[in-house]
Amino acid sequence: MTGLRLTEEGVSEQEFQARFGKSMHEVYGKEIEELLQLGLIESQTTSEVFAKQPRNAGPEAETSEVFRLTKRGRLLGNQVFMRFV
Repeated sequence: MTGLRLTEEGVSEQEFQARFGKSMHEVYGKEIEELLQLGLIESQTTSEVFAKQPRNAGPEAETSEVFRLTKRGRLLGNQVFMRFV
């Protein structure tokens, strides 16, 4: 939940899977789809994120889906976070 506040990094599907043993879609699929439709979160791949901000991840890094708050979502962050509680 707090990872959504990270405006560039967001929450990585791959990191969530490694930490909790289930995909974000398995646990929060309905909530994710609803928030995407409402324009409160957005989805990108890690390769798109790293293309905007080059870091230590080279081309060999695995591609993963990343979710983060949109500009509108940051204004309504508490409404977004309530969906994941």
